[in-house]
Amino acid sequence: MIKKIYLILLSMIIIHTTPNITTMAGRLDTLPMNEVKELNASTNIETSKVKEILGFSRNTNPTLNEINRAYRELSRICHPDCQKMPKEEAEARFILLKKACDNLRIEDEKIKIIQETVAQRNRLKEEIKSNALDIIRSWHLGSDLINTIIEATRISALDSSNENLIKINAAIGFIKNAFFIDRLYKVDFFMNTRNNTKGIKYIQILKDAAKIKFMVNNLLIYLHADKIANYNHKHNQNISRKKLGQSIWLLTNKIAPYLGFILVRKIKENCNILDSFKNPDNLRIDSVKFYQLIRVMSDISEAIRTNKLHNLELDKYKQYQENNTKNIDI
Repeated sequence: MIKKIYLILLSMIIIHTTPNITTMAGRLDTLPMNEVKELNASTNIETSKVKEILGFSRNTNPTLNEINRAYRELSRICHPDCQKMPKEEAEARFILLKKACDNLRIEDEKIKIIQETVAQRNRLKEEIKSNALDIIRSWHLGSDLINTIIEATRISALDSSNENLIKINAAIGFIKNAFFIDRLYKVDFFMNTRNNTKGIKYIQILKDAAKIKFMVNNLLIYLHADKIANYNHKHNQNISRKKLGQSIWLLTNKIAPYLGFILVRKIKENCNILDSFKNPDNLRIDSVKFYQLIRVMSDISEAIRTNKLHNLELDKYKQYQENNTKNIDI
């Protein structure tokens, strides 16, 4: 009785550890020699045929261990030194065996690379989504708030006759453009292989070039603050409409990206307002890209607005110079 149980257990272990190899007619040791030669001469053998040669069914996906076991088993039959068949035939079959095993090993390696690439891409997407929300919440929101306060103060002082206030605003504007680096377009947090993101990166270069122009403008305003203040004091122009237009333009530029982000998450992910900036679970890369695009458009609009604001201040200096020239001529 014990002997029978031992034999049953032994047979189960053998069955479990034996590779998924069949004794089908297409296996290497049963192939006709003319077919062996044709396959050896071929440069491209179908994967299903390779599996059949090694004794696997066409629908299976053998592991590397199973491929190696099949190689060892068939080597005992087809190796030229085994003397179980004529040497010429054994050599031809053994060459085909190595070719088939190499093909399957390459296929197994390709599958592993694809699986690893997909897993890495999924991890990257999760990281992008998490980082994107962190950047929007912490950096973008904070920087936009500071920028709005600075620019609102600048707009309110457009008709000021206080030379020191004009100088302070110009100095803050100069420092902001020189050192306040906006990290929105650091595309490490986005899919940087896409053409639209590359385009956004090029726009960032233009934005940096605009910053240089704004630095020059602020320097000129700082140097001629006394003349601008003098012009404002003498003429006392009513520019409330221009100030209102600048204020509305500024707020629109700052709020638009966040409203767009909330809207796109509501439409695509059915996400409420509060979760739009807190919950990364259902966040889609398309939503992040849409936010990025709206942000770019808002920043272009903000650059145009800032340029107009500087022109309003510099025009006063130019008019002051023209008035002085006319007075001298008279």
